[in-house]
Amino acid sequence: MAKHRSKGLQNLKIFNYEFSIYNLPVSQQNALKWLMIFPLAILVVVIMRNIVGLKTMGTFTPMLISMALIQTGFAAGLICFGIIIGVGLLIRTLLSRFNLLLVPRISAVVIFVILIIQFFTVLGYDAKINIASSALFFPIIIMAWIIERASITWEEEGTKNALKEMFYTVLVGIIVYFVIANESIRHIMFAFNELNLVILCIVMLLGTYTGYRLTELMRFAPLVNAKKPEKRISK
Repeated sequence: MAKHRSKGLQNLKIFNYEFSIYNLPVSQQNALKWLMIFPLAILVVVIMRNIVGLKTMGTFTPMLISMALIQTGFAAGLICFGIIIGVGLLIRTLLSRFNLLLVPRISAVVIFVILIIQFFTVLGYDAKINIASSALFFPIIIMAWIIERASITWEEEGTKNALKEMFYTVLVGIIVYFVIANESIRHIMFAFNELNLVILCIVMLLGTYTGYRLTELMRFAPLVNAKKPEKRISK
């Protein structure tokens, strides 16, 4: 099918070479199909952060979580993500008693995350539980950084803000997941990859937006709806 599409298209010729994405091997085309969907995922993250105003742990952490959910499956990935983050936060709390410096502390968290993923992988293989085996697909460094960032937010800004930031990160990741998991969207972004230039222009336009975010409008709504005190006319 890829060869048929390549022959049927009027390809751009550069130095007698037909420049077409369909001339590539099928394996490379499948890899590029996922790569071409990244700008759309980035656009979703930009909208959720700059327009809606959701604060996430890291700029593109939700996109990496959504890519992991693609590999693991939606339900299995969320369960594994919750277990790894919960156990990691517990270990991070225990490490805080040793007063370690930043780099050794993060390195220790990375090692513990690797051990946790190894444990779930072996447990899933022996017990034939796909949920545990899916832990292997989560990015190790990203998981360690989420644990470290959540623990720092927990200590500095309180439990409420840490849980809120974690919730928004997972929420944006789920939204991105449903966008990039759609086969029709992936096909459109792959077949018409010039749409990435349109997405680039939209991202640059959103970069000039300096107005209120939607969450800020909800936050200051009571001030807008409050009645202004009546001015007394002095004689």
